[in-house]
Amino acid sequence: LGSGGFGIYFVNNYNDIIEVIKAHAKRALSFDGFIDSLRNKYDGNIPCWSLQQLVVPVYTNINSINRKTQVRAYILYCSNNNSIYYYNKFEVRLPYWDKELVNISTNSNYIDIVETELIGNGNAIPYNYKRSKTDTERYLLEEIEELNGSHSSIVYTLVNAFNNILTVLTTNINSIDSNDSKTSIGIAAIDLIITTENDQFKSYIIELNNNPAMPSNNKNMSSKHKEHLLTFVTELLTFNTYDKNSKRK
Repeated sequence: LGSGGFGIYFVNNYNDIIEVIKAHAKRALSFDGFIDSLRNKYDGNIPCWSLQQLVVPVYTNINSINRKTQVRAYILYCSNNNSIYYYNKFEVRLPYWDKELVNISTNSNYIDIVETELIGNGNAIPYNYKRSKTDTERYLLEEIEELNGSHSSIVYTLVNAFNNILTVLTTNINSIDSNDSKTSIGIAAIDLIITTENDQFKSYIIELNNNPAMPSNNKNMSSKHKEHLLTFVTELLTFNTYDKNSKRK
């Protein structure tokens, strides 16, 4: 609540958790009508925080800089045949920001901003603090040696996750489009992290983004990544508007 864009925190103990919740509740209450707007939006409820164990992703040493990896996949839903497709090219993002690099004790500006407004009296570390997305480098999965062989793990995770929600997703979308003779198409970007367990890759979905934006020209990306984006957009355009009873070309 009142996160101001800092919605993910690394916490070490129960005190960190409580202090973060208290700090955000204070921010939320400071804005007139904010709590009421949440209740109106979520059927009288207020969204809850979720707590999960830290999963350490595979790191890569590309360009001689040791950085964690994050994978992005794209999912396309087509109401014409109530099917979900995944785009068979996976992106890898390498953020420069890493919580292990934040030194709270020597950064007075960090302490002033974070302790008073975001984390209370605890020692939680917000994920987005001093993170510049323009510094993130973008590659394709095939370009990252440390992730070689992880493709099937990503596919397995995506297929299982969306097979489990397909019925609910189809019902909800069809109820919205019941009076529309056109096909509805939705695209989502799925962020995953890849770990190694017993020398095997394992994928975890960490976030789903609806209406994902195309990276701008000032973003750092490999030439293969740029080519992939052009191809991806071209292929998306083939999913045109169809009659519900027709087959996808």
